[in-house]
Amino acid sequence: MRAVFITASLGFGGAERHSITLTNRLAERGHECHAVYVKDDPGQLERLRGAASVRCLHANRYLDAGAVKALGLFFRQVRPSVVVAANPYSMLYAFLAMRRSDATVATGMEIDDVLAGLRFRY
Repeated sequence: MRAVFITASLGFGGAERHSITLTNRLAERGHECHAVYVKDDPGQLERLRGAASVRCLHANRYLDAGAVKALGLFFRQVRPSVVVAANPYSMLYAFLAMRRSDATVATGMEIDDVLAGLRFRY
């Protein structure tokens, strides 16, 4: 599986911490995981050990068209099978960037379904 985990930032919050943990654990099990964060706050960047790549979109305002475009280009390059959005803000960016992509978006509430499909025990 090729997954992209997208968060608003890598600041010290629960959604960010869970996304980092899932990225690391899935990568340990052989999945290709990428991390993307919208705002430039790399507070927990050092905890990301298993990501195939880490990308900051450097959004300058709440909805930054340049950041959406950069994310869309990243999706076309990586071709993820699933995109996991940690919160509604990151889901907005994922939805707008994926309009022409074949990836599936999973919200934080659907992550259990994604993990169940992987037979992942946490």
